[in-house]
Amino acid sequence: MSQPPLSAAIRSLEQELGFALLNRTTRSVALTPAGATLQAEGVLVMQALEQAVESARRVAEGVEGRLRVGFVGIATELGLPEMIRTFRTTRPHVELKLEELTPPALQARLLKGSLDIAFLRGGGPPHTSLTYRPFASEGYHLAIPSGHGLSGKPKVHIKELQGEPLLFFPRSFHPALYDAWLSAFHHAAATPRLVQEVRSLRTELALVKSGLGLALVGASVAARPLDGVEFLPLSGKIPHIEVEAVFKQGEPSRLLQSFLAELPQ
Repeated sequence: MSQPPLSAAIRSLEQELGFALLNRTTRSVALTPAGATLQAEGVLVMQALEQAVESARRVAEGVEGRLRVGFVGIATELGLPEMIRTFRTTRPHVELKLEELTPPALQARLLKGSLDIAFLRGGGPPHTSLTYRPFASEGYHLAIPSGHGLSGKPKVHIKELQGEPLLFFPRSFHPALYDAWLSAFHHAAATPRLVQEVRSLRTELALVKSGLGLALVGASVAARPLDGVEFLPLSGKIPHIEVEAVFKQGEPSRLLQSFLAELPQ
């Protein structure tokens, strides 16, 4: 910019600000104290702007930002911790916010937009506004207290649960899975006694150990020995444990895309 337009621009800025930025003489031009302050602060502002632009660029590229992940407890037994560990090694600057909630609460937060992705038990009716991808699956085992009458059997058929005290999850947790189990019991001509609703795996296993009842658990849970509890493979025409990665329909953000890339193929 040539001198006349530059001088005009500075005078216009001074008029807009209401104070002088330069002391002008016939021999020199120098910053006023106010001008020097504005110059110093302006440098900081420009540096902050550059940092903001760089941060925004990294978020757009999916290497920085925050990812809100919800899950049901069984997902932690089926590979979610390992997936998160791998993701963190490739995206160390991403903040992960993790929440364990009930399936209805997770779905509500997904639809509201307060979660980016959730790991839910599959098998229920799909919501038209959500996208579902397979994550993990496994079969069921029966958890019994040591010394129970079924102890030592290589496997247990569902019909052998006739009359047995059973610990079960509330129907509100997963209506479709709850109903699928009741249907399986009906077709096997087995009517277990539902003695207690349980909301967490830890509580469920503690109650099994105490002798209150039997419980249906995943194979991954049964793979870890537990004093006072025996795990037996469960057979028959029974449901399967399915966990899905669920997120809102539409083009995922670059950050969510990078997370989805860690899903088992």
